[in-house]
Amino acid sequence: MAESQQENETFVNQTLVSETEEESEEFEQVDIQEALENQTLTSENDEDNDDFERLELIEPLETIKIPKVAEQRKNLLEQEKEKAEIEEKLKVASERHKELGKQLEKKFEAQERENAEIEAKLKAATERRKELERLIAEKLRARDQELEETNESK
Repeated sequence: MAESQQENETFVNQTLVSETEEESEEFEQVDIQEALENQTLTSENDEDNDDFERLELIEPLETIKIPKVAEQRKNLLEQEKEKAEIEEKLKVASERHKELGKQLEKKFEAQERENAEIEAKLKAATERRKELERLIAEKLRARDQELEETNESK
């Protein structure tokens, strides 16, 4: 049970990491491409505007990254919330599993006691039957002997 939970956590963590890495690569590619476009546009302007060109290049990158980072954080928070919900459900299921196991064990023990009682009664009944068969056989022999004696005396 613990292995299954650990495997689930590992899988979720690996998925989160791979999704985050993929998103980071996509964002970096977009940022680089836009930076190159901005650099091309600004390099066409006067060289006297170097400070302005740097600001132009930096500003779009920041406006692009901030919403995407916020979106990433939002997604991560949602994933963490989902993970916590799954862990809670797993915890509840684990507790329920333990309860059912205990109930099943109690039923099994009760069944074993009942079976032992039945076996004891069966053994007692078998012994009683054997005793009755012995008594009947004894009485039949005594009767046969009595009949033989009666027949012999006649």
